[in-house]
Amino acid sequence: MKKLIGAITGCIAAYYVIDALAVVSMACVWSDLVQMGHTQAANELNDTFHKKYCKRDQKVFDFFTDKYLENKH
Repeated sequence: MKKLIGAITGCIAAYYVIDALAVVSMACVWSDLVQMGHTQAANELNDTFHKKYCKRDQKVFDFFTDKYLENKH
């Protein structure tokens, strides 16, 4: 039983790690679009992300895009 619980916990943890990596990669794409001057495409990505994804993913996305903007200035 302990092995089963450990396996389920591991799968849940792996899911959250993969989910966070996907959000970070989307934030990197957003920053690349901004850096290349494609602000309309970056705004569309931002709008789509905030309409389709859960609040947790939105917070992570906003955190990384804000950090990018802080480092740019």
